[in-house]
Amino acid sequence: MSMIDGAAKRSFMCEWVSIVRSRRGSVATCGGLFAVGALLLSAIIHAPPARAGDGVREINQTCAVQTGCFSGDAAGFPVTIGGSAGRAFRLTSDLLLATATVDAISISASDVDLDLAGFSIRGPVSCSGDPIDCTPSSASGVGVSNSGLFNGVSVHGGSVVGMGVGVSLGNRAVVRELRVRSNSLEGVKALGDAKVESVLSYQNGNAGISISSGTVSGSISQDNGKAGLFYSGSAGTTGTARNNAVRANEDSGILALGTLLASGNVSTLNAGDGITGRIGSQVESNIASGNSGDGIQVSSESAILDNVVRANTGFGLRATGNRLAYRGNTINGNAAGTVSVVAPAVNQGANACNGVASCP
Repeated sequence: MSMIDGAAKRSFMCEWVSIVRSRRGSVATCGGLFAVGALLLSAIIHAPPARAGDGVREINQTCAVQTGCFSGDAAGFPVTIGGSAGRAFRLTSDLLLATATVDAISISASDVDLDLAGFSIRGPVSCSGDPIDCTPSSASGVGVSNSGLFNGVSVHGGSVVGMGVGVSLGNRAVVRELRVRSNSLEGVKALGDAKVESVLSYQNGNAGISISSGTVSGSISQDNGKAGLFYSGSAGTTGTARNNAVRANEDSGILALGTLLASGNVSTLNAGDGITGRIGSQVESNIASGNSGDGIQVSSESAILDNVVRANTGFGLRATGNRLAYRGNTINGNAAGTVSVVAPAVNQGANACNGVASCP
């Protein structure tokens, strides 16, 4: 349509005028309506492209640095989301930070959705080596930060690289489809009742993924300076780990300070235990192999069911408290021994230890 010339436009408009006159009895002339019609046609041809979308506010490097991106946000980092500008936001470019002590995006509102839309938040931190070493080590800036006073924030669909903490959110946060790496502290950090899914977290200076309680599923956490998955809530809290892969972390693969419900995970080559939970844990249908501590370690009143545990430096299964039940586990080649339990404990059968049905 941009190639329509003046004569073609006039011919089109005159045709339209004749239709209007014949159907409505109008006495309007071609010349009288041409100016109005031309304006309408021009508006269609030259309509501005859509921004981030209806009801969705745009965040990009230019507005972040030069003008502020919306109401309540001043020029310069962090981009501040305070609730007055809406609840839905989307990146339309990478955000690049030159200093390691400033947050990229700060959210001081509840129920905000932030779509990174395939873009990255990138700071100056670099992490490498074994053990992992991050430079600068004093980085405190957060890729996406959300005060614990605000709940229900969702962040998804992009990458956070080279910050102090990749993403740090409050209660009932949702983090999904993110790549977080080379952050000097945690890759992903959240408070209670968090939901983390389809996250790749690696080469971070502290835990790959750390939440107080909630669920981590379908994620990969490897080569981090502390645990791959860390549930920091103590007794009375529950962490769920489902269908994750944790590998070569410098502490335990999966570590819960409260109750752990772990199923379908693969925990290998970690510097601590493969999987660790406290009182009332259930560890079922996991693989724990090649870890420098125990394969699986739990406390009292826990169940260990149908796991494959092999080639760990410690015991295959260890219970540090009593009233344990274990069943259907395959336990082979663990240096410290097969099973270490505190009586009373119940062997429910179908376990195999180093190829022998009696276990231990």
